[in-house]
Amino acid sequence: MAKHEAQKLTVRVAAERLGMAIPTVTLWCRAGKFPNAEQVDTPRGPVWYIPEADLAGAQPRGRGRPPKHPADTTRELNTAFKKAAEAARQPAKRRGRKAA
Repeated sequence: MAKHEAQKLTVRVAAERLGMAIPTVTLWCRAGKFPNAEQVDTPRGPVWYIPEADLAGAQPRGRGRPPKHPADTTRELNTAFKKAAEAARQPAKRRGRKAA
């Protein structure tokens, strides 16, 4: 490769540098998260090449579901509490026949 050309990395090398799984990096290539990545057909199958510059902005997401914002949780609890309080104030519905 010429010196002025950016070094291109395989999915395996990119995954090692990012501390991610190989299938995740491949998925990101297909999704376009590495804008300059290119897929090259080889006799063994398609291979992705990712420019080293594209790795700069890539950060893996943390494990698990992202935490809810505390304001959202408080709002949901307050709404549920108000509904329960209103239901407790209302008289219970009678069942059976109406009085004649």
